[in-house]
Amino acid sequence: MTSSAYARGLATLTYDGTVLDVWYPAPKLDEPVTAAGTERLETTPQQFAALAGPDETRGVARVPVATRISDLGQAPVDAYDVYLRLHLLSHRLVKPGEVNLEGAREHLANVVWTNYGPCAMKDFQMIRGQLAGGAPVTVFSVDKFPRLLDYVVPDEVTVVDSGRVRLGAYLAPGTVVGADAFIDYGAGSLSAVTVNERVCFGETVG
Repeated sequence: MTSSAYARGLATLTYDGTVLDVWYPAPKLDEPVTAAGTERLETTPQQFAALAGPDETRGVARVPVATRISDLGQAPVDAYDVYLRLHLLSHRLVKPGEVNLEGAREHLANVVWTNYGPCAMKDFQMIRGQLAGGAPVTVFSVDKFPRLLDYVVPDEVTVVDSGRVRLGAYLAPGTVVGADAFIDYGAGSLSAVTVNERVCFGETVG
């Protein structure tokens, strides 16, 4: 397990620097990596141009970043690193057990996941009032891990309830995730199966 990984992404940061999430639309394996870590991109990639910038209402900024991991066999070092590993799994570039996720939870903030995007828990009631503007704010969950389908939509899968699958789940082509199922990060299906039970971290079916 010595593969390297690289991706450009868009991070949602609070004004005190807390990472709420990172979206990596096209992660890559086995890219030449001389120094691991994350840096802010001085030039905004075209696919992020319309999305980057401050969101005063939520008290966040969306910032283009580039993250490099020199060895996926080593434990993640920060939230950017964790999010890249979760994307690698959900993009089917690695399978559960092929990437080290030791201590992943400790690097992530607890986030209020809403239909307006991720929000910090601090002062959320004030943020809710500012967001609403007469329309309801839907809170999908309060969790460290977001829903898979908000970041990656794998080809040839069926997910009956998007809240049942976390980002970082590996869903093989042909997988059907039923309404009573739950698939955690670092877990998933390895063949075309129907999942109707809990598949917890480190577990696979099929």
